[in-house]
Amino acid sequence: MNRLSIRNSEFSISPNPNNGEFKVLLSNTAELPKLITILDYQGKEVKAIANPGNYEYNFNLSNLSSGLYIINAFYKDKTETKRFVKN
Repeated sequence: MNRLSIRNSEFSISPNPNNGEFKVLLSNTAELPKLITILDYQGKEVKAIANPGNYEYNFNLSNLSSGLYIINAFYKDKTETKRFVKN
């Protein structure tokens, strides 16, 4: 069963809010996520990274509309979800 990790955060978003350019920093734990997805507030996937091999990712979503976005990191036995605001 997947669970939402709240207390032991596996990643952070910086800066938040942002102008579409931001970093996702993964915790230096042994396990990397299997998939990272970014969804708009309506649930439409706007970006996905399968089998990421790094602990830091730079994103440029400046071409997207301002609003609230959701980032999901899917691990072997859990999913972590965070939100960010694009100005």
